[in-house]
Amino acid sequence: LVSGFILRPVHILAPLAMSAINAMKVSRRVWSNALELRNEMADTNLDSYAMNKLDDEDKVRRQLSFILDNKLPQLQWRCYQSKLHRGKLLEVLISIMKCEGVNVGAKPAVIQLCASALAILQSEHLAFQAAMTLYSRFKLGQYFCEGQASSRNPRLQYDSKLVWDRLQFCQPCIADAFSRHACEDLFFNLMAAWLPTLLICIMDL
Repeated sequence: LVSGFILRPVHILAPLAMSAINAMKVSRRVWSNALELRNEMADTNLDSYAMNKLDDEDKVRRQLSFILDNKLPQLQWRCYQSKLHRGKLLEVLISIMKCEGVNVGAKPAVIQLCASALAILQSEHLAFQAAMTLYSRFKLGQYFCEGQASSRNPRLQYDSKLVWDRLQFCQPCIADAFSRHACEDLFFNLMAAWLPTLLICIMDL
């Protein structure tokens, strides 16, 4: 009876564990194929792909490490309970900062994106590739420009224009209301407020 009681949970949990492993493999394959990731980068130091150097890199590392250790308990992946895995995530974020700026690499949405990429792909190089590909393909830089968005301001102009075009097609009466009262800039400012909240939500992968 005792041995049966002990073994029964093992019989239940083993298939669940295998299912989770298989699901992770499928996710890894989907990410790799969709983003055309290359494994041959694995032997190259991440610094080789950095376009710039960071001013006072040690200070930036300490600040980012503090954020990962204390201010982002909401990272969904259990692996980041380990300081080793948080260290790997730190290296990916530092490399992104060297390419796109400190302001970008410290953003919660970018941290969440890189955390998910690293947890799924299990490689700093592939996670870096994935994050940079997504950053470029979906023009994520527009989310990190300073200032208000408008029809003349590049911040969120690309995605706001996509929403505006879709609104004109699907709900022309709403678009006409903005245009009739010369309030297109108000629409772009509303998008500047709403779109970043959607970005953060979808990064919770």
